[in-house]
Formats: sequence, structure tokens, C-alpha cells
Amino acid sequence: MTVPAASANIVIGVDVVEIKMTSEEAFEHQGCRLDRDKPVVSITPRVIGEIPVDPPELNEIRFKCAPPDPLGHKSIYLGDASRDTPITSRSLLGDGMELAGPLIVEEMSSTIFMPTDWAFSVGQYGGWPLATDS
Repeated sequence: MTVPAASANIVIGVDVVEIKMTSEEAFEHQGCRLDRDKPVVSITPRVIGEIPVDPPELNEIRFKCAPPDPLGHKSIYLGDASRDTPITSRSLLGDGMELAGPLIVEEMSSTIFMPTDWAFSVGQYGGWPLATDS
């Protein structure tokens, strides 16, 4: 049962009397029996509210430079042959950098493999719009 409360703008503090009266009225309106002199065995109140929140501020990438030198290489089997694939760190990628696969990009929580014929350009906020030649 959802009971609308007239004073929904209360953020801190709760008007318990109003909630009790409104709940009892809604309960009886739905045809339920209310025994005011008996204790309530179990009730789970739920308060739903909306709080205005400012949109998050996105951090722009502050540096622009050429793609970094590989941190290392790893041999990866691609199709019919093994290929020496460069490894870089996502933290080293700056706004506007363009990189093409094959490439391995490491970061704290994942490792991303960019296959051959795929490329990306690092966006202003660090996103990677991907493109393929095929």
C-alpha cells in the first residue's frame, strides 16, 4: 500500500502523527479492518522522495600529446600467426590521441585488446569512439 503524505517536503524529521493518520485512512479506504486498540504486529513503512541533485562535473583530459611509447609488448596469436603487440596504459592517453590496433591498453580494473583494423581517438573526457576499416 502506498500512502501519499501531504508534507512530502519534510527532509529532516518526520511528521509521525500525519503519517499514522494518512496510513490508517488509506488502509480503511481499501476495505481493510483496522483495530485501533490492538498493537500492530508487523509494518514496513517506505518513504519515497525526490531530492534535486546537481549533474556531475566531468573532468576534461588536461594534456594533449603524441601517443606514448609502448610500455612493453606481448605476443598474441591473431588469426594465423603470432604477432608482437604493443602495450600501453590508459592513464597515458591524452585528448585527441589516435591509436590503431593491434594494441593492448591496460588500466586498473581491466585490459582492453584493440584488434587489427580497429582504431580509436581519445575524446575530450576520455571516451574512445571506435572505428573499423572492415
